[in-house]
Amino acid sequence: MSVLWFTLRHMTAAEPVVAPVEADDELTIDELAARTGMTVRTVRFYASEGLLPAPVKRGRIAYYGSTHRMRLELVKTLQDRVRLAYLRYNGGVSNLLEALDADRSLFEAELSLAQARRDELLTVVQLYKALGGGWQQ
Repeated sequence: MSVLWFTLRHMTAAEPVVAPVEADDELTIDELAARTGMTVRTVRFYASEGLLPAPVKRGRIAYYGSTHRMRLELVKTLQDRVRLAYLRYNGGVSNLLEALDADRSLFEAELSLAQARRDELLTVVQLYKALGGGWQQ
């Protein structure tokens, strides 16, 4: 049973299916953390692990956008799935395989985000090389 199925099944007709989208093109790290329900420390941790692209910096302030928010929400959703799967397992409702599958899904998503960040950085390096880069092989 997926989390989406559980959520849709327990919604009433009066609840909106899609939450309203707010403009989040320029969020500070505090605003991003508040919008995603994470702490600033957690957001910084994910950034240091390469799960988030670099923010746009103006002066001393870094600004995050919808890409950052969506990546953090994906990780948080998968973490919730893992937590629920282990609660179900510990409660005797499901087997260990379901809990381990949730762990695998989270790991694959985090790996995919890290690979996307790596690809982004490799593209920047290739751009620098194409523009003359200032180094030699």
